Amino acid sequence: MENVVEHGYVGGVLCFRGSVVTDQKLGNYSISLETNNEGFAKEFQKTLEFISGKPVNFSQKQSSFLVRLYGKTEIENLVSLLDLHATVPEVAFGNEEFRRGFLRGFFDAGGIVKSRVVTRQGKKQKRRMIRVFSRNEDLLKKISLLLQLE
Repeated sequence: MENVVEHGYVGGVLCFRGSVVTDQKLGNYSISLETNNEGFAKEFQKTLEFISGKPVNFSQKQSSFLVRLYGKTEIENLVSLLDLHATVPEVAFGNEEFRRGFLRGFFDAGGIVKSRVVTRQGKKQKRRMIRVFSRNEDLLKKISLLLQLE
C-alpha cells in the first residue's frame, strides 16, 4: 500500500467521525466529514486529495465545515484498504506507519492531547495526557492496545 500514513489518517478520522456511503443501487459513493474546526477540515481535505488524486469538495455552512469526496472507484478502494466494517482495521496492529496515521486521525477527530507542567515534591515535571470519550468500549480497548504498541 502506498501513502500508508495518509491512509491511516483517513481511517482514524472515519473511525471516530465522518461517514462513508456506498450505495450501489443508487450509485451514491462518498466520504464526508462535518466539523466546526476549519483547520481539521482542511487537513482532512488535503489528505483525501493526496490519496485519491481528485479534488475534494470543501464548503462552509453557518459555523461548520463540510468535506466531501465523491467517486465510486476512489471510495471502493479506500473502503477495501481501511476495512471500515471493523472498529479498528487489523492493519493498524501490524503496520507502524499506518498505526501512527490512524491514531493521529482518530485523535484529531475526537480526542484530547494535553501536555502541562505540574510540580511534584518541589520538582517541575511534564505531564502528558491523552483522552477520548466513547460509548463503544471495544473501540476504546483497541485504541488502548494501539497506544501500547507505540
